[in-house]
Amino acid sequence: PSRISRILIRWPSAVVIVAFSIGILCAIIGLPLLGVQSNSSRTYLVWSDYRIQRADALTLALDEYDDKIKEGKQADLQSEDISDWKVWLVYEEKQGDLLTSEAINGIYAFERGLSLLKDYQRVCYRKVDANSTAPDGRACDVFAKSVVRSFTEGADQATIDTEVIALVNNDEEFDQVKSLFWKKFSNTNKRASWLRSSIRFGAPVIDDDGKRYDYYLDDQEPQDKVMEDFAFDVADYVDDFSSPYFKVYQYNELWAEKKEDELIGRDFAFVGLSFAFVLTYMIIHTRSVIIPIVGMIQVILAFPVAFFIYRFIL
Repeated sequence: PSRISRILIRWPSAVVIVAFSIGILCAIIGLPLLGVQSNSSRTYLVWSDYRIQRADALTLALDEYDDKIKEGKQADLQSEDISDWKVWLVYEEKQGDLLTSEAINGIYAFERGLSLLKDYQRVCYRKVDANSTAPDGRACDVFAKSVVRSFTEGADQATIDTEVIALVNNDEEFDQVKSLFWKKFSNTNKRASWLRSSIRFGAPVIDDDGKRYDYYLDDQEPQDKVMEDFAFDVADYVDDFSSPYFKVYQYNELWAEKKEDELIGRDFAFVGLSFAFVLTYMIIHTRSVIIPIVGMIQVILAFPVAFFIYRFIL
């Protein structure tokens, strides 16, 4: 310790330069590791694990899509049901129960209004429909996964009550839709404080420049952008909607990611302000510019250095 102390006292500048050089070197080596690594060889996988087998099946399916794209084949427009594009609508009662004719018919009207938004027909999921007048026989159905599909549109309260009883007494049918109902809804409790619907959307689509994609995997980013824009239209539609019988909440993965990015960007702005405030305070307190700057550089370098130590040493 005494030798180290003498070195620090005799050559302080050299010690600082060497220490910073080592820190910068570790940062240069560690910084790239903060990014997402490319896929490595799959020989290390535990093939006896069913999860690995399922993941491998997905990989093979993606490879098959790539092969079809290379062959020049095209999927029908909006025929691929994209899970990240799905919009969830959650309804909360305002008057004690959502299984009333006013609430059910109000939800019908709300969801039908969603299908009338400007770009709905451009991104909605199109499944094969024998009654479709489309050339490829595919049509959109906004109510395909809707909770109100279990009830008759425009029905009075007596009809709704009859349909509720029939639904809870039919185990097979109820099992298919019970995830859309309030968890306490049952044969003994035919009241619902919460209901939800999911609206499906499909790729490939035609982007804003008129380009028609072969498959969703053909080029995901511009197709996601088309759906992202529509998801924000849905969010605006939900914000503007008002009913005396229920409140609506919506969720979409692309919309949520965009909102998270906005919040992170806002938080980083506060980090910058915090950095500037601390730096200014330290300059005033120490009456030195070098010491605060060196201190803040140490804080910044600590992250890649810590990751370097974690990745290569620990």
